Amino acid sequence: YHCVRGSGGFLILAHPYRYHTAITADIEQYPPDAIELHSYNTPPSAEAEIRAIAARLGLRLLSNTDAHSSERLGNYYNILPDGVCDEAAVIASLRAGQIELFQSDLVAVR
Repeated sequence: YHCVRGSGGFLILAHPYRYHTAITADIEQYPPDAIELHSYNTPPSAEAEIRAIAARLGLRLLSNTDAHSSERLGNYYNILPDGVCDEAAVIASLRAGQIELFQSDLVAVR
């Protein structure tokens, strides 16, 4: 947490509820900047709870493929503004909320 903050990074809580029914990290004391809403490893049944956490803590929502095979690439992703082409610009866009979430209609509901 402190390393990410100290270096100007952007901290994301990836695939919450993948293995557990509760988030075990102390996100109240050490809040991330964003939380993953959609991915192959984030249960759709947790969407309402993830949205509530994001609203309570002021977190950005992200949509990430988190694919472990090439067939799954591109079904979830984040759309950034034109001209974003390096790490600094990505982080600035994420911080500013200049992001659109994408979830393919082809993704099977689990």
